[in-house]
Amino acid sequence: MAILCTSCLMCSNPTLINRIFSSILFLAFWVQGEAQDTMPSIKIDSIVITASRLDFETSGTFLYKTLPTISTINQSIGDALSYSTPINFKQYGPGMLQSASARGTGASHLAVQWNGINIQSITHGQVDFGLIGQSEEVSYVPGGNGVMDGSGALGGVVQLNTKIRDKKGLHGYFYSALASFHNSRQGAQIRYQSKKWANLSEINYKKGKNDFPYINFTSVGKPTVTQTNNAYQATNFRQSNQWTINSKNIVNFHYWLTLSDRQIPPSMTSGNDRASQADQSHRFLVEWLAQLNPRLGWQTKLAQITQQLAFQNQSLFSFTATSKQVLDSRLSFHKEQHQLQLGLFQSLEKAASSGYTTLHQRWTSALSLSEKYQLNEQLRFSAQSRLEIKDFTKVMPIYSFAGDYNWNTWAIKGKFGRHFHAPTFNDLFWKELGVPSLKDEIGYQGEISLSHLQKNKNQFLRTNVTAFWLNVNDWILWAPDNTGNWRPSNKKKVVSKGIELNARYSLDYQHFNLVSNIGYTYVNTINKKSIHGNSILNKQLIYVPKHKLNSFLRINYKHLLAFTYSQLFVSKRPYKQDNSKFVPSYAVHNIQLAFIPSIHKVRLHFHLAITNLSNKNYQIIRFRPMPGRGYEAGVKFGLRNLTKQKLERKNIKLTD
Repeated sequence: MAILCTSCLMCSNPTLINRIFSSILFLAFWVQGEAQDTMPSIKIDSIVITASRLDFETSGTFLYKTLPTISTINQSIGDALSYSTPINFKQYGPGMLQSASARGTGASHLAVQWNGINIQSITHGQVDFGLIGQSEEVSYVPGGNGVMDGSGALGGVVQLNTKIRDKKGLHGYFYSALASFHNSRQGAQIRYQSKKWANLSEINYKKGKNDFPYINFTSVGKPTVTQTNNAYQATNFRQSNQWTINSKNIVNFHYWLTLSDRQIPPSMTSGNDRASQADQSHRFLVEWLAQLNPRLGWQTKLAQITQQLAFQNQSLFSFTATSKQVLDSRLSFHKEQHQLQLGLFQSLEKAASSGYTTLHQRWTSALSLSEKYQLNEQLRFSAQSRLEIKDFTKVMPIYSFAGDYNWNTWAIKGKFGRHFHAPTFNDLFWKELGVPSLKDEIGYQGEISLSHLQKNKNQFLRTNVTAFWLNVNDWILWAPDNTGNWRPSNKKKVVSKGIELNARYSLDYQHFNLVSNIGYTYVNTINKKSIHGNSILNKQLIYVPKHKLNSFLRINYKHLLAFTYSQLFVSKRPYKQDNSKFVPSYAVHNIQLAFIPSIHKVRLHFHLAITNLSNKNYQIIRFRPMPGRGYEAGVKFGLRNLTKQKLERKNIKLTD
């Protein structure tokens, strides 16, 4: 089968998108020229400009931020989110394909935003969290009512934000670690910051055989065997720069490269078909932030994302290449208790695949309007609306309403909205199986949360409880048709209800610092309509656990010693649609001990970690074993403010 040329994704009708890009760049320079030196200096940076957007997105809901969990060789953003948020993850094994489910929705219903740009696959709608290493700022905004992020986010939005500015001068680190089952990881980061310029360069590389032993209970005698065809290697490189033009204009540049080559292990019951998958992605982003006057701000993003995926086994080879171009511009107004934001969005998505008969593309245009009003110190309301247009013909409105009320140490939040999720390219165009006439999934959802905050000089305690409801019509389901072929159809109605609990506590006592967190999630996600008869009505969707419990504890002593413990419990999950069969529940415990001495400008970090401390035999997906107890040792060399060090030495000589 011939490999498709990735350049074909940019060949068809480039004129319109080029004109849009050229026009917005011209507008950017015009605004910059008009805005500068027309008023007193106003201090702005990416935090100030983007705060209003985050403020809108978190209205009426509880914001989850990832914890400094145990960072092991195979840990991804997905693992950090799993131990810190209500999101549930499925994966074949450590370092392998990893997909997410939030509030009982599907993997394609959780949006992932990289510095405000959606990076979901346009072919299958998912993000492989196994390919994403740790980032500086990771958060989860639950629910699909943040309409400023666009359609499709029925389960919420995961935000990956790059923090370019950190400390003045030149500093960085290098790390290396070794772990059980022939796994290793290395990486480095360099930062530089001055008044006008900031730089972030980061690279990390990991590889492993993942040849762990496991008990194959499907074989006679339940023998202990070694996992095969489970090797991987992955590289992530990030480059970000910030240029402060003047007190009113800032430009950010971002580039993110991901390369991976992973074998896909066989299940317990199947033979080894030598399956493997190679992934490559390039993500470019330019942001222009301008403060037009003390009340008016403007932000524009231009992004280009290209991805390639190649899958093969002993009988099949499949190749997919995609590209996505994005223009996202926002105008923000703030006056006393009133905030207003107007947005313009345009994207062009293209995909060529050996599973398609031709190149496919989709235009998405949108206008959004968000408004927030602070009635008094305790009460505020917000409303968001978005008019989204697919291919300049299909119009779909989405909206949300939210309210926040605070009194003393208590806060109550509520939100209600309408959302939709368009079919993916695979749903529509997969050769001989896709259905171009599929309807959009329409969702209505609401939530209400109660929070309590108690703090003093040495202690901090925050608790939150959220109840949510979600109703999705025309849920897209891949199932056998009358001829026995699997194809998608709008034959499902899903209702999801649940409760999310979270408590975080911190304490400073003499030379000790303690941070702890505990979270519990209950999700009841059931079919209300199905093509398979009454046997699966009112049954939990497959692989959606009803109960999830995660906990975390870190104790620091004098910034010299640190002990970390994390735990994850996931209840049994049905793998039959009639809920007659379940994958057993599991609990995983991890610990880490770190020694962090400082020698002048060098900060060292030695760590020892034990994963799956209880040596639990468990599966996340049926017949896909996970490793037992594992060990890891690593060292990190941090160099602090080298530029400042040189300047200090120079000053000493001049003084002498």
